[in-house]
Amino acid sequence: MELTQLPVDVLVMAMQFLDVPSLFACRLVCKRLADLALRADVWRHQGFRGGRDADGTPCACAVLRLAPCLRVLGLRLPIRGCRRAYASTSCAAEVLTLQVAEGRTALQAAQQLIRSQEALGRLRGIRLVFDGVLAPTEASALLETVALTTGLTTLDMLPSYECEPPPVAVPSSTSSSSIKRFRCELRRGTLDFANFVLAAHSATLEKVEFYTVSFLKRLTSNLLGGMPNLRELKCPALPGLEAVAACESLRVLELRVPPDQRSAASAAKLLQASVQLTELRLNYMFHFGGADGVGADLVLALASSGRSRVQALTIENFVVCSEDEYPYLQPLIRALPSLPALQRLKVDGKPHRLLRAIRPATAPALRSVDVGALAYGCAHEWVHGVTVRTVMSANPSLHMKFAASEAVCRDIYACSVCNACARGCHRELLECVASEHGADGYNLGLFSHEPTADCSHRHFTDDNCRWVHVPQSR
Repeated sequence: MELTQLPVDVLVMAMQFLDVPSLFACRLVCKRLADLALRADVWRHQGFRGGRDADGTPCACAVLRLAPCLRVLGLRLPIRGCRRAYASTSCAAEVLTLQVAEGRTALQAAQQLIRSQEALGRLRGIRLVFDGVLAPTEASALLETVALTTGLTTLDMLPSYECEPPPVAVPSSTSSSSIKRFRCELRRGTLDFANFVLAAHSATLEKVEFYTVSFLKRLTSNLLGGMPNLRELKCPALPGLEAVAACESLRVLELRVPPDQRSAASAAKLLQASVQLTELRLNYMFHFGGADGVGADLVLALASSGRSRVQALTIENFVVCSEDEYPYLQPLIRALPSLPALQRLKVDGKPHRLLRAIRPATAPALRSVDVGALAYGCAHEWVHGVTVRTVMSANPSLHMKFAASEAVCRDIYACSVCNACARGCHRELLECVASEHGADGYNLGLFSHEPTADCSHRHFTDDNCRWVHVPQSR
């Protein structure tokens, strides 16, 4: 059977996997494929970012004129020569991603495009990235258009690092509450608009993410604390954030902890009162002793109530530093007995003391611990080390994950090979080297219970993790 003789639904299903240039090429094959290439079912999962590239991507004009719909339409404004196309297009996008250059022309083009996409009825998400200096009047008009757009469920407003948006006028009105996810860079020029979005969409917001916050108004914290459906919040820990503890629906919290006492005190109050959390991520930036461990004991504030429901805890340091600059490990060891619901733990730093402290009595619910990357050495040697043998023997239900640059000694016949590799056991680690993966290191998982035992973890080796059985008798 020839390709063109296949049923319509089969052809449409296959064409959904083609990229935009290939769909345009189908129009030149035969009339049947030309007709199918313009069907909405073929295009509704497509993403397109405008501009003619070296790989032959069609220009925005052709897509806006011929495609009936898109999942994502990304454009850098203004588009030279395509103004008429994006103003009068019938191509309905579900998500609109606009990189808006400086100048009034780009801001006006973005405003016009958002209005035309709203009229087409599929628009559910807007992502605005601002470059350069913004004209206050046109920027205010654009943000008011965004505020009045009906049916949005996601909104991202991300000025570039070089762009400092001027203060914009807060819209005088808004559409009905619909936005569920809001991401924004909180700067002096965007804070009032961000607060406006929080207030206008308080009834529906479920996820809020703030970046590069250098200041925070009490109003912002109060708005977050009063949201009835907010489930996830990502933001820096800044003074005043403790008001968010009033949000009873909040379950996932990610805090970027700056090295200052006021921020740490605010974060401690928030964690002490937030007994509703089930997942917490603390991101630090300790480096070269400059932070003096400020905020390192936040996990003790989380545990202080004795009522913590946190099931997943991640504590990481985003700056490469020496092993002595992970001051949060000792407070974590002290906090473990007061975190009875903790099931998944991820940390970085030198993990030996932490692993030795994990016992069924101190962490009864803990089933998975990820210790990040080994500082150096052979993973096979570490697996046979005292620390791993001790923690796996004491916790038969525990699963341990780690990353290593070397799974085994490179030359197992060399005189410098470690004792573990010389034994020739754990063939799974040798298979790591034999596979094509591992140029950037290896992600490994360890478990000690019987492979056939009933377990909630899937010990399935794939590109993300290779599991190794470590019998307790070893």
